[in-house]
Amino acid sequence: MKGIRYFSLITLAAVTIGVLPQAAAAEADKQKPTIEDFLEEVRKDQLKYEKEMKDKEKLKTTLDKQQQKIRDEIRKLDEEAAKVNEDIRSLQPQMKTINNEITELKVQIDDAGKIIAKREIVIKERLRTLQKQGRGISYVDVLLGVEDFGDFIDAAKATTAILDADKRMLEVHYRDQQEKASKEKELQKKLAALKQNQAKLEALKKEQQAKVAEKNEAMASLKADQQEVEADLLDISEVQELIEAQEKAILKEIEERKNPKKKEEQEPKVEPENKQTPSQDKEEAELFIKPTTGSVTSEYGQRWGTLHAGIDIADKTADTKVVAAASGTVIRSYYSSTYGNCVFVTHQLGGETYTTVYAHLENRVVKSGQQVQQGQLLGYMGNTGHSFGKHLHFEIHEGLWNITKSNSVDPRGYLNI
Repeated sequence: MKGIRYFSLITLAAVTIGVLPQAAAAEADKQKPTIEDFLEEVRKDQLKYEKEMKDKEKLKTTLDKQQQKIRDEIRKLDEEAAKVNEDIRSLQPQMKTINNEITELKVQIDDAGKIIAKREIVIKERLRTLQKQGRGISYVDVLLGVEDFGDFIDAAKATTAILDADKRMLEVHYRDQQEKASKEKELQKKLAALKQNQAKLEALKKEQQAKVAEKNEAMASLKADQQEVEADLLDISEVQELIEAQEKAILKEIEERKNPKKKEEQEPKVEPENKQTPSQDKEEAELFIKPTTGSVTSEYGQRWGTLHAGIDIADKTADTKVVAAASGTVIRSYYSSTYGNCVFVTHQLGGETYTTVYAHLENRVVKSGQQVQQGQLLGYMGNTGHSFGKHLHFEIHEGLWNITKSNSVDPRGYLNI
């Protein structure tokens, strides 16, 4: 079996340790091993893990084709649910715009109605005055008896008893009524559009709920054939790819730290979602920040006879952002059968190496090998992979990530929660 590449924390520290004092720098450079030397030592250390990995491989081979089919179905459901969520997000701004337009139309219609009502009183009073004066009595009687205002205007124009000023007022009054009627018609269209969008939104939400229920049913079927302890295990090929990606990301991170100016020129400046406040000093700014909002629903530690190597954070609100807990390089951004949409990031902080893991995301907005800043958006909290509810599974490793997760620590030791 092809060996799995692991990096020891000691090896990485040797690569990333600060340079020797300048007085002895020249001599130190002659004796200092190259990166290739360190990597060769790391590759030799891989042999220590072969037995354990063979055991893991045997455990994985117990899964049959039906289980793989269920995983494929779950992945498809995750993708469909993410699409529905995106449709909901795009529909909500449209509904907000329509609501604002409806509110504005109602105000305009109300104002127009008040003006028309007041003017009608003036017009009728004017006609009654003419009637009392005995001018055009027959026409006035006709006008006062007309129910349709359009007919009223036509009749009024033909009435010689009404002054030109009165006629102009009647024409303005008629136009206002027509405009009011037009706005009322437009309002009805807006209300119909809003009702249609609301129905569409409700249908999308029901579709989303149905997909969640369908996924939970599939997960229950998978769980019946697979021990809960396997929830934190990854496929052997997946581990191999992850370790190789980790090696590349760390070498890139080291190279970027050697050439910070080149990094600034190549990488576009990204505004972080969560910014450090001015009161936080330099040392504090290097610590990890909470990667999302919500409450811790599952702690770090032993669970069902195996190590739960991180904490679970849940937030029921929609579109819950997940951000980088610290600046670093994305080791890998991909879909895992276990972790769902997940992101692994390596960090060089205070001369030490750390690795963070963000699992079960609804979607991912960063790519493998990408440089990220503390607080930068990685994706949105989701329920993908081996998950039974929307949450973020978050891990911190003091050193490199490995299959045994021996470098993992309780994130509470770093997070202000």
